[in-house]
Amino acid sequence: EMCIRDRDKVDTNKVGLAYVRHDLDLSRYKAVWVEWPRLDYLRDPSMASIPREQIEALRQFFVRRVTEELGSEYRVVTGPGNQPVLRFRTTITEMKTSEFGVGSGYAAIEGEYRDGDTGRLLLAFADKRGGGQLIPGLEKLSDAQGALDYWARLIRQHLDLMRAEGRGIF
Repeated sequence: EMCIRDRDKVDTNKVGLAYVRHDLDLSRYKAVWVEWPRLDYLRDPSMASIPREQIEALRQFFVRRVTEELGSEYRVVTGPGNQPVLRFRTTITEMKTSEFGVGSGYAAIEGEYRDGDTGRLLLAFADKRGGGQLIPGLEKLSDAQGALDYWARLIRQHLDLMRAEGRGIF
């Protein structure tokens, strides 16, 4: 795990909070392992009122969007392998449906990059945002889906930046 002495809090306007290891170097990784997003019902019990099939559709949407964003440039895998793998894990910590139309819902997420073999934490972030777009069939969850789409694009941008600079920041 990261401890205070080996991480930097990163100033960012892209996410609410981010920490990065001092010695972050992702050049050894040959693939990205995108885990299925976890849900934290203890932190936000109101998520339990959202129908399970809608929650599952959002989780599937997020994994698909992350895979689409990364897939053209990075090898995406579903688990550890023979080569070093960067493990991307997320937890949806809050979600509110759009009760009054687009713009009244939101989602909150915590994410982390870990070494696929050792589990060593390399980077952690947290964010909360509304999406502000209408998604046919998921109108009440459009804002949450828009936020997940934003984070999928941000992950790609972040990995591109890390590749270019050797150590990326949000």
